[in-house]
Amino acid sequence: MDSTNETFQPVSTPMNPEDSRANTAWLFASAAFILLLGCYVATSCRTVFWWDSGELAANARVLGIAHRPGFPLYILVAHIFGLVPFGDYFYRINFLSALSGAASLSIIGYVIVRLGFRWWRQSPVWEVVLAASLTLVGIAGSYTYWIQSVRAEVYAPNLLVICILLLALWKFDEVAAGDYREAQRWVCVAGLVSGLGLALHHATFASVLPAILIFMIWRARRHHYALRTFVLYSVFAVVGISVYLYMPIRALQNPPLNWGWVHGVKSPDWSAVAATDAYHYLTATTFIEYYSRVKQILNLYVDQLQWALIALAALGAWHWWVHRRRWLFAALGMVAGNLAVTALLVSDFSDTNADIHGYLLPSFIALGFLVAAGGAGLFRRLAAA
Repeated sequence: MDSTNETFQPVSTPMNPEDSRANTAWLFASAAFILLLGCYVATSCRTVFWWDSGELAANARVLGIAHRPGFPLYILVAHIFGLVPFGDYFYRINFLSALSGAASLSIIGYVIVRLGFRWWRQSPVWEVVLAASLTLVGIAGSYTYWIQSVRAEVYAPNLLVICILLLALWKFDEVAAGDYREAQRWVCVAGLVSGLGLALHHATFASVLPAILIFMIWRARRHHYALRTFVLYSVFAVVGISVYLYMPIRALQNPPLNWGWVHGVKSPDWSAVAATDAYHYLTATTFIEYYSRVKQILNLYVDQLQWALIALAALGAWHWWVHRRRWLFAALGMVAGNLAVTALLVSDFSDTNADIHGYLLPSFIALGFLVAAGGAGLFRRLAAA
């Protein structure tokens, strides 16, 4: 910030609830949810999609056990959606993804607007809202995001849980310095959500957890309750991940579809969850192969977001570095973790492989924080020119 714009200096205090802009974030998030849900519903697959969609929908119908790692939370939630009497059965399961995709971006939009108002209290509303809108449009319109929001798959619901976790992270950051009890309540929420997320798509969810957990512990450490934060988080994460008990319990009832748990708890095949049969494949990956995959992922980022949004993300990274480095490290940590895990687990990076796009959804959300900050900074400078 230059000296001619002192009124726009960032502040660290939360937004005053009486501020006339306090409801803007809610209104923005609500409008984004309605518009995005309408777009995804209008373009949603009307029947069974290819690849794993049919298997997941069938397992949800009979409460079966899907392929590794089983996706117990998805099966249970999708089963409930399948019972709601509207449209074709497969359309109902596809609707779960549309709802998840719209809700995820509305949550991120809410957090972005609140962050903007927190640190630029005197900044015009339109600058923050326009930057957030640009971010949501850029992400929502990408093939990577759209394809997961119109078909039955675990990736969109998985991303919704990640976005709820980011909302808890923001709330924890808001109150960490002033209200210990409130901060610890959000730690409990984050832990429970983390455990549940690992019961959706554990690989992609685990790829972002280190960055988020480090953020929380580092923030708590500054106020001398890091150990309590870690313990609370861990306890509630165990509670959330206990949903995996669905599989051995359901296996005893001999469901029509049962992948890897034929003998139930008499001979529980937890390797179906841990995917131990894939270890040989992972250890056989050479450094050259891994490096090549990383390059392919970086090219996919550019293809989907285009150079304009990539440039805004770079500008946003500089902004976070100057004003709130912990959020920069959290966003970059999520991108790095997600990229590393995806390059390790996925070998087919063709455009027709919808799964690769599902793996990379957390990266797009993390990059969205950088794009929004870059957009807000750009609009601020244009307005001041």
